[in-house]
Amino acid sequence: MSGAAWPADRPTPLVAAAALAGAAVTGFVGGGVLGSLVALDHDEGRVPTVADAAPAEPVALDLAVVAASCEAEPAIDTAGNAVDYRPGYAVDGDAQTAWRCAGDGVGEALELEFDQRASVVEVGLVPGYTKADPHDGTEWYPLNRRLTEVRWHFDDGTTVEQELDPDPERRDLQMLELPEPVDTASVTVEILASVLGKTGDRSVVAVSDTRVLALP
Repeated sequence: MSGAAWPADRPTPLVAAAALAGAAVTGFVGGGVLGSLVALDHDEGRVPTVADAAPAEPVALDLAVVAASCEAEPAIDTAGNAVDYRPGYAVDGDAQTAWRCAGDGVGEALELEFDQRASVVEVGLVPGYTKADPHDGTEWYPLNRRLTEVRWHFDDGTTVEQELDPDPERRDLQMLELPEPVDTASVTVEILASVLGKTGDRSVVAVSDTRVLALP
């Protein structure tokens, strides 16, 4: 090629371009947005992929009661006010309310539905009446029966049994992770067993809250 020779003490255009490109990539990989996506995993010696991303967290579904097989008669609290136990109280998220039925509850059931089909991965409930009387402080959870086993029915025919801890000091949601996701638009919880409360003379069962989690 004719023309003036490139000075010996300066890099050729190709070398200079390669050096600049390398510096740009190093800058991004070292701390830029691109670096957060393609930086090498030094422990594994590989580039992370989409499969390495954390799985989506399940979300709680809005539940509506379709039907209940029983409902206890209203009672009177220590201030003389009537307290009812309608099925909708099992899904309202309020620990001071509950769906309640007379007896040991065996065979009784609550049917719930969602606003659309969902991939359900976890279910659970509070297996008793967690209300504390606002007038005299009576705590009903240890006095009433508490559920020890339920069966969850899904609309595709899947059923899963859940054992529950009746410890009177444990009053939180007791959740069960399903063996695999279940595609369903409704769920029915059937009572299989319960235990008496501390006094042994209050044969009623209750569910203070119910939770169904699904993949978003």
